[in-house]
Formats: sequence, C-alpha cells, structure tokens
Amino acid sequence: MNWRVLLDQIAASKLTLLFVLTLILCWPLFYNGYPLLYSDSGTYIVSSIELKPPVDRPIGYGLFINWITWKATLYTVPLFQNLILSFLIVRCCELFKLKKIIILFITIILSLITGISWYSNQIMPDIFTSILFLSSLLYLTDEKASRFEKTLSLLFIFVALISHFSNLVILIITLTLLFIIGFKSILLANKNKFKKLVAVITIAPLFLAFNHWKNDFGFVVSRSNNVFLTARLAETGILKKILDKKCIKKNYSLCACKDSLPNATAPFLWDYQNSPLYTKSGGWEKANVEYADFVKQIYSDKEIFFLFIKASFTATWQQLFEVNIGSGLSAYGENSAPFYPISAHLKKEYPNYINAKQQQSQFNFELLNSINKVVLVFSFTTLLFLFFVFKNDKRVLFFLTAVFIICISNAAVTASLANVYDRLQARVLWLPVFFVLVFITVLIQKKLLERNSTSS
Repeated sequence: MNWRVLLDQIAASKLTLLFVLTLILCWPLFYNGYPLLYSDSGTYIVSSIELKPPVDRPIGYGLFINWITWKATLYTVPLFQNLILSFLIVRCCELFKLKKIIILFITIILSLITGISWYSNQIMPDIFTSILFLSSLLYLTDEKASRFEKTLSLLFIFVALISHFSNLVILIITLTLLFIIGFKSILLANKNKFKKLVAVITIAPLFLAFNHWKNDFGFVVSRSNNVFLTARLAETGILKKILDKKCIKKNYSLCACKDSLPNATAPFLWDYQNSPLYTKSGGWEKANVEYADFVKQIYSDKEIFFLFIKASFTATWQQLFEVNIGSGLSAYGENSAPFYPISAHLKKEYPNYINAKQQQSQFNFELLNSINKVVLVFSFTTLLFLFFVFKNDKRVLFFLTAVFIICISNAAVTASLANVYDRLQARVLWLPVFFVLVFITVLIQKKLLERNSTSS
C-alpha cells in the first residue's frame, strides 16, 4: 500500500478529512469499548432521560445527550463531540492556510500526546470549554466563514454556555481581558457579529433560568451556586470565620458544627452520610437559600473579601500546575452513579459498559502524563518565543494571547468557585500544544516561501 497516495486522497476532500479526524480522536472510545465515564456522568445521563435540570448541574449537557442519542445509545455522544472538535480544528488550521495533510498530522499528534481525546470521549461537558473557546475566536476572526459556519459557531457557543456554569464566567473574563489588553479592533472588527455573540451570551443564562421556572424551581440561573461556593469557603477556612460572626446574631444550620466543618470541597458536597450539607442543612435546595447569606459576606465584609481574594490567587496558582490527564477515569461498576441509568435505560449497551477496559481498571496514565508534562513545558516556552517572532502579526498575537488567557481564566474560575483539581485544568491544556503546532507550521511555511522567493 502506498501510504503517501492514501494520505493525499484523505486530504483531498474536506468531508473525508473530517471523517478521518473524527475517527482518530475517537481512539480511546474504540480502545475502551465504550464511552468514557466519570462519577458525574450518571447525573447527566439521568437529566438527558428525564429532561429535568439536576439540582447541582445545568440542563444543557443533558439536552445535548438527548438530542444526539435519542435515548438509545451513548456511543453517539463522543462521536459528535469529536466531529465538532475536528470541524473546529480544520477551520482554525485553514484560517492560517495550513494544508490538509498537515492538519491530519497535527490531529494525530494531539490525540497521542495530549488529553484532547481522553476528554472528548467522556460523557462529560468538560470538552465544551475548549469548544467554546475555539468557536468564539473563529466566529470573531474568520471573515471568510460561510453563514453555515457562523451559525454553527454560535450554536456551539450556546450549547457550551448552558452545559457548564463555569463556561459563562470563563468566556466573559477571556473576552474582557482581550479587550483591555488591546485587541479591541479585532473583537469589534464586525460589530454586528460581536452583538450576536453578546446576544448568545445573554440568552444562555436566561434559557437556564426559564428551564428552572418551567420545572417549578423558580426563575434562577443556578440552584446550587451558593452551595458550591460555600463548600469552597469551607475548604479555605473562610466559612469558619463567617460563621463566627454570623452565628452570634442568627442560628444557622452550620453553627452547631462550625468547628468541625469538612476541610475539603469534595466531602462537603458528596459525603451524603457525614457532610453537614445533608445532616444539618437539609440538602441542596434548602442549603442554597440559607448559604446565600454566607456568600454575601464575600462582597459585604472587607476582611472576608480580602481573605477570599488571597485564597483565590493561591488556588489559581495551584490549579495552573494541575495538569495530569485521566483523573476520575476509574472503574464505575455496580452501585456507581453511571451504573443505574445505563443498566435501567440502555440495557442493550450494558454488556459493553460493564466489560469496558475502564470498568476493569485497565487504564494507566503514568507514561502519558510524563510525556504531557514535557510537552506542556515546551509548548508554553515556545508560545512565549512566538510572541517575538510574530510581533507584527496582530491576528497571530490575538490567538497567542487568547491561549494564555483561557488557561489562566479557566484555572481562576474553577479554583476560586469550585476546587483545585487536575481534571478541571487539564481539560483545556491541549490548546497551547495545538496552537504551537499551528504557528510553528506557519513559521516554517513562511521561511520556505522566503527562501523560494530569494532563490528565484
């Protein structure tokens, strides 16, 4: 077989290229024998079946699962997620005039040495943070995009915003910082497009609020924001200081246990037998109302505000170095959260699910994480170097700056409002590797063009 001819044939057609890239990104799905699962996957699967917003999650990802699975199979979820990624990768590369054969090799490299495929094949909304980032940048910068491509970008942005609460904050921070740093001309190059993007950003939380109202939960964007933030305050020790002040005036449910609060976010939120969230506060619904008083102290009490800012900076710094791939991809067999909806509603897939390599604890990420850490050090160092190489190219500088901002803003939002956890940061860390590959290729093409013009 002539591999060069085969590769040329793949690269000749854009649809064929998208199909092949999707298959390449799907390799963990094929290797595992079933979509990858996390403990939270069960909640999203249930919401896709019942079409009711979970108390601790937005409805968006459940709707996404429902739309593309028809309640019949989970295999289509990673397939569609990888198809979306392939579409965006191709558009980004074409924006900088990379050849299709180069796009193919870049995708292969990404799938092997970064976490992209390990996130895109999960029944989790984590990959939509990267999808949100790429869709937004392409929508704002690609002037040659067709109406279809623009519409798809806005659709991807909308789905990402209603799939995870952090995405809205991350996008707003990213766009704001890009505006402040000096990329106003690029962001507002087409004011009509920017207005449409702002409209989508506005409509997304309204959609979530309307969905809650429709299900008799009140017109609120989130029913759990105060609980998540209170758990974070407990982890930093700030909640104890708030309760020391507040319990003098009012007997809150946490007053009786303010000296023995969980010192980490996870046990506060998920230890159903011991956490005061369940034993004292009556669960998420009641607690979210009561805990609002604690959250208000962040902006109404100067001491608490500065303690929170200090803790956020510390946590953000820690989160930036939480880069390990594979966190949470352990076995979720019988009596786990994903087990019940799959065994009850997807009975034909049950054998594939229970016999998957993940459920047999056959994953080992030690080698991949060792390689990934070296690759990330090289990538961020190279990105800094590329700032000087492309100092006169405003669009390249825009993308380079945006990559740094998305990594920092993702770390800041997740660490400050949720917890420090490598799964939350590693989900976007394939992006710097991707753009290093893109811009190194652009640089090589530029040098070759200069050499050819000189020799001629």
